[in-house]
Amino acid sequence: LGGGEGTAAEELTASGRRKRCDTGKTRAVPRPWTPEEEVLFREALVLHGRDWKSCATHVNTRDHRAVQSHAQKHFIKMCLQGKPLPRKVAETGEGYTLSGKPLDPNSAAAKAYG
Repeated sequence: LGGGEGTAAEELTASGRRKRCDTGKTRAVPRPWTPEEEVLFREALVLHGRDWKSCATHVNTRDHRAVQSHAQKHFIKMCLQGKPLPRKVAETGEGYTLSGKPLDPNSAAAKAYG
């Protein structure tokens, strides 16, 4: 089958698109990062930079998506405070974004923390 072909049993939205498989499900309640996890997270950034899977292994209580999301918020706060990135993180880009590209301090994401 090609990429656009589906099965007859798939549910479609009013516009004809396939419904998301997680529609109607409730998200798990977010769990705040503990002080111990925060220490391990910062150590992981120094040791592994933007290698989110290695960082998650170091933290050991969060998956790579949670570590990546936490890093995004952490980098924005660092940028707004004028703090430098850890050397290992800066090796893959001097910017305060997940990709290493420059962060626009006037972006909606940055303004949420400023």
